[in-house]
Amino acid sequence: MGSPYNGGGGGGAGAAGANATSSAAGNGGNGLQWLDGNYYAGGGGGATFATSNPGAGGLGGGSAGGIGSAVPTAATVNTGGGGGAGAYISGSRPPGGANGGSGIVIIRYTGSQRGTGGTVTESGGYTYHTFTSSGTFTA
Repeated sequence: MGSPYNGGGGGGAGAAGANATSSAAGNGGNGLQWLDGNYYAGGGGGATFATSNPGAGGLGGGSAGGIGSAVPTAATVNTGGGGGAGAYISGSRPPGGANGGSGIVIIRYTGSQRGTGGTVTESGGYTYHTFTSSGTFTA
């Protein structure tokens, strides 16, 4: 069983987060690889108070957990990854967890471009419309 001073990692879209051990916080679970080759929705790492080993963020935008009173880092934007956990410090206000990464929408269809909106790319016989902020797709 892990130390009460280390937290487990958050789950990702493709794998559960790891449990804490007595010497380190748990890593975040990995996200899933999409058709564009990138990973999305990785879990955030667990925080630690007693060791210098916070949990790493999962593949796909997850960020590392915090150490003691240090504020954990936010997840990578446009990945849907989880933010790192914050650690509790006795007698003080904990910094809290970090923000998760903003999401992304990818629309894919076969053939050449037939719609508008987002960033348009063509590869392998498919057309992709990628949105990293609010937008409109028109077919």
